[in-house]
Amino acid sequence: MNKDPQVTADLTALAESEDINDWIKAAKDPKCPSELLDKMITNEDFPWGEPEADEFIIIVARNPNTPEEHLTPLGEEDFDSEVHLSLASNPSCPTDLLKDLASRSALLKETVLKNPSYTPKDKAMKVNRLRIKGSGTGLEQKLSAELTENIDKIKQLLTLPDYDKIDAGIELAISLEEPKIFEILLNGCSLESSRPKLNEWMKRLIISSGEIINEPTGYYVFLSLIINAPGDAKIHQSFKLDDIKCLNLTKCYLSALPKNFSKLKNLEKLYLEYNNLGPSIPNEIFKLNNLIGLYLGHNVIETIPDEISALKNLQLLAFGFNLVNKLSEKLSQLKSLKHLDISNNNFGPFPDVSQLKSLINLCCFAYDDDAKPFGCTCSDCKLSDNHKCNEECACCSPCDDQVEIAEEIKKRFEISILSEFVIEGVQCNEQLQTCDNWFNSN
Repeated sequence: MNKDPQVTADLTALAESEDINDWIKAAKDPKCPSELLDKMITNEDFPWGEPEADEFIIIVARNPNTPEEHLTPLGEEDFDSEVHLSLASNPSCPTDLLKDLASRSALLKETVLKNPSYTPKDKAMKVNRLRIKGSGTGLEQKLSAELTENIDKIKQLLTLPDYDKIDAGIELAISLEEPKIFEILLNGCSLESSRPKLNEWMKRLIISSGEIINEPTGYYVFLSLIINAPGDAKIHQSFKLDDIKCLNLTKCYLSALPKNFSKLKNLEKLYLEYNNLGPSIPNEIFKLNNLIGLYLGHNVIETIPDEISALKNLQLLAFGFNLVNKLSEKLSQLKSLKHLDISNNNFGPFPDVSQLKSLINLCCFAYDDDAKPFGCTCSDCKLSDNHKCNEECACCSPCDDQVEIAEEIKKRFEISILSEFVIEGVQCNEQLQTCDNWFNSN
């Protein structure tokens, strides 16, 4: 999870060495990425049977970055007990394998029970409902050893760079039915001006040594906790789900939304630009019946599914700078839609938006392989790498082709076009502000 170029280079050099002792050094490093571990494990010249090879296998079985497809075979009886003990302590070990290991011996069972990933619903050693010892309040309350132990166990799951493990941690927290767990984990967090403020341990799930880590999950953990916190938890007042009408999750490194996100039933504006959502829009969004503004620009969305028709109150839909190549026909059922941004996607023929009778503004800039505006044939019409007009670009003063395209769209679909985008320029970096202006002025 470390992006330090020097660390990556050092680990790569060790992994590419012909000396297995170098492999052992690399595998011992918790920063060793899964792709390097995979490369060493699958090396055709792996010295099976050598003492160093046995040591390497034990270390790999313990490393949480080892790919799951390599962990499962190590659970076979052919491998010795040290390998199995390493697997039993590995937080990335599959649950089914952990259950199997726990059934083999008392020592393996004891090791598995300490593994933060092992949370079977039918476990005999089920954690009792947590209680708070003492009669004080706030910092004066003394936490029981049981509470501390289980918070640590939950936190271990929440800090793994794996959405499934995080979800398992949330499920464990819910099952214990103790509001204090959520109070402690969310201490120092808030929703200031609709944008999440993370506490220190969540921030470390995003940045390490001044670098963004490979799989930042801090905001996903934050959302999962506030959405699933019990009603009697004493958490920041901004986390009252019924009161959240605007949520700004721009640049939150999200590739999915947590389960139960639709609990934000009164949400009206949702900003999800500059994330890694795709190939489709998360299904939880389609349950937000009160949504009137949905901002999805700069993701990796490939399809606008039929479920979009469920958002009956939607007035603004912005998904510019994605990979969409086709609009759902059911988009036409959005009778309240006034503002639509489809710019910079993978459309071939211009999509038919003629059924959107309430449409006021349409942002439809797109760029071909030569970085030209949609449909423009001017030989000198070029854009710089940051998608901002060069001073010499002919598009800075509208060329004839652009004006003709804009007029054709107006005529064909009988709608007004936002001239600032379609005719007068391509200031793509101002897209969000412009979309907000649409929304606030109509």
